[in-house]
Amino acid sequence: RTSEDSEEEDPLQRQPGPVAVDRLKVVKAAWLLAGGPVRQPWFSQNGPRRDVLTRLRAGLREFAVKGVQCPPGLQEAVLAEKFAFRACMSRFGLCWRTAKQRLSRSA
Repeated sequence: RTSEDSEEEDPLQRQPGPVAVDRLKVVKAAWLLAGGPVRQPWFSQNGPRRDVLTRLRAGLREFAVKGVQCPPGLQEAVLAEKFAFRACMSRFGLCWRTAKQRLSRSA
């Protein structure tokens, strides 16, 4: 398989990089606001879209691994082909500003 084949199989790979980062931000906000441990290796928003999406999926898996409560439907929402950051944050009652404050207080 080539990387082009992978991109065709994963519709998220065809979306702009900033959209991948927004998806990751939703997962990070849900994690932080549910009381998940603050420093996680999957939190980085930097790098190629492929790497951001890999970290997004790792973050989703970590909810179960670490016993952090994941809002019902969050995984489906952040992995859906159609995605809007503000609408997704609102749907799950998340606030990126509050999540960032929790992150910065732990620094």
